[in-house]
Order: sequence, then C-alpha cells, then structure tokens
Amino acid sequence: MCHSLIKIALNETHMLIKLTLLFLSFLYVSCTSRLVVTKPTCAALNWFERGRQDGMQGQPSNNWFLSAKECEKMGPAEVQNYMDGWNHGLAMFCTEEHGFITARSGTAYKKTCPEKYEEAFLKGYQEGFNVYTIEKETAQIITEVEDMEEKLNESSTDDEIRDTIKKNIQALNEKKLANLRVLEKYNNAITR
Repeated sequence: MCHSLIKIALNETHMLIKLTLLFLSFLYVSCTSRLVVTKPTCAALNWFERGRQDGMQGQPSNNWFLSAKECEKMGPAEVQNYMDGWNHGLAMFCTEEHGFITARSGTAYKKTCPEKYEEAFLKGYQEGFNVYTIEKETAQIITEVEDMEEKLNESSTDDEIRDTIKKNIQALNEKKLANLRVLEKYNNAITR
C-alpha cells in the first residue's frame, strides 16, 4: 500500500516538474522574443492606420520616426500617410471626454493636442485629475484607517494612545466620507 502511494506521489511530482518546465520555457520564449517588423511587413504596413492609432492614444507625432527605424526605408509618401492618420486619430483623442479618461487613469498629458482642441481636452483633463487625486487620497485614507485599527486592537496600547487613535480614525473617516460625496457628484454629473 505504501509503495503504491509513493509511486503515485512520484508520478504526480514528475508531472508537476514537467508542467513547471513547460511553463518556464514558454515564459522564457515570451520574454526574450520581441516583435520585429520585417521588410515585407514594412512594405505592407498601413501607415495611415498606424498613425491613426498613435494619434488616438495621444502619442507624439514623432512616433513615425520610431516606426521608420524598424523599417529599412520610409519615404515621404509613408510619412505623409502616417501624419494624416495621426491627425485624424488625434482629433478623436483631443476631446473633453478623453482628457477626463486620461487624467483619471493617472496618465500624464503629453501636450499633443493642437490649440484648437486643447482647451476642451484640458477641461476634461482637469476634472479627471481632480477625481484621480480624490480617489488616490481615499485609498490612502482607507489604508491608514486599517493600520490604526490594527494598532487599536493591540493589547499593549495604553488608553491615552487608544483615545488619540480613535480620534484620528474618526477624522480620517469623515474625510473619506467627504471624498466619497465629491466622487458621487462627479459620477452623477458623468452619467447625466
């Protein structure tokens, strides 16, 4: 009986080792390989679409240069197609809504929006940054309150320190509640 259990355990161990090696091999190949744009791919690349995608992500217009470095040769027609696509994508990116989304995610603005779109983008960006800041502060408050509650539950904490901790927790919870009210106003304004 013991012999058969040992045999089963060894078989399971060998299987686990094989799966681990397979996973590590896959991970190694994934980490060491990179996308290489070959010459035929460069020739077939839709430069307008590449530019449009970069523009829609708010990337700087000099990204075409990085694309060109991947290819042996990029002529004026490809650059023009890229720039046309980039301008088209940028017009879609440089909106108040995308400004809000960009800032709320904590992403820095790369100053890519043309002057005619920048005012709307920055209005949204400022609102998004306000929300991002409040959400970040609220998360920090939650962590601080959890830490203080742990300290409060320690039996070695004397009564005077416990009272101070309780007051600090109360103040932080009031600040968190105020932040949540502000966030609720933002969310209500967005959903209208």
